[in-house]
Amino acid sequence: MKSKARSTDELPFRSLAFDDSYQRSVLPAYVAKLVGKWDLKKVGVITVSIRNRKPYVIDGQHRVRAALELGLSDTKIRCEVYRGLSVEEEAQLFLALNDAKSVTAIDRYQAGLVANDPTCIGVRDTLAQYGLAVGATGSDGYVRCANTLLKIYERDPAALEDTCLLLTGAWGTRSEALDHVVVTGMGMVVNRFNGEIDRGVFVKKLAKYHGGPGALVGDARGLAALKPFGVTRASAELMVDTYNKGRRSGQLAPL
Repeated sequence: MKSKARSTDELPFRSLAFDDSYQRSVLPAYVAKLVGKWDLKKVGVITVSIRNRKPYVIDGQHRVRAALELGLSDTKIRCEVYRGLSVEEEAQLFLALNDAKSVTAIDRYQAGLVANDPTCIGVRDTLAQYGLAVGATGSDGYVRCANTLLKIYERDPAALEDTCLLLTGAWGTRSEALDHVVVTGMGMVVNRFNGEIDRGVFVKKLAKYHGGPGALVGDARGLAALKPFGVTRASAELMVDTYNKGRRSGQLAPL
């Protein structure tokens, strides 16, 4: 992000606006916590960007919301004010300022889209080809493990395509198939055996897994309890075993 005009000013809380396209999801419990221990002297500085003559909050959303709940609309707060930023640059600054804070992976992903981050855009476009999207709803078609998707894509964009192809080919867009245990496990398999997998065979065998993807997650948890590795590795092991079962040739090696 290029250097832009920056200054400090004192602005009333009521004048501060929010852009939900890149802001993190509001945490009501955190707002309530701030309300309960409010001390204006400890609020610190709010970072804002003047756009269309309106100051949009980049960093400090929960503090502002707490002040508004306390009825402090006309109270002024010290702000670090940027001018001349585009929405994309605001999103980039949001990510930079919140790098070490408790911003969820999905929040970072959504802000990354606004900031035109190529990895986030690549993940979005790849998922869209298979009727999928990143989301926290847990509904069919939505993948919640944004970090896993980003890591798979960063390692190899084609690996994310194969992961989506195999999972949706076997189980469609069912939410159980998009559980992080299943997605991460499949990502491990694709990364390990790139080019060795007969996709058609793998899809047919996964589709017949007894109990479907939900059962796979349960079986992986049971296997992990007996082995010196985690549940996502266990899910990958089960997928490889499923693929290899009954094959006289072309079996995948143990992970």
